[in-house]
Amino acid sequence: MSLQRAFGDLFMASRGPKDAAMFTGDDIAADEYSYYFSPGAVRFAKAVITSYGGIPCPTPGRENMILLVGDAGARDALLPAKGSS
Repeated sequence: MSLQRAFGDLFMASRGPKDAAMFTGDDIAADEYSYYFSPGAVRFAKAVITSYGGIPCPTPGRENMILLVGDAGARDALLPAKGSS
């Protein structure tokens, strides 16, 4: 929750950019959580993301992603549909 809160504060201070969002996967049965940030989020939140151990990764597909912080349409706008490039 502290990562989500910290990112949410920065997101709001940056006036909610449409290209910035924080996601998590829908498989939270394990005690391990993965969080994903759009490239636009790194523009203003890189220090917070890296302080929590964030590293670059491939863009996940949107099928299993849950939007935590961002514009309501961010999931469809920022994550590719299955089979798209």
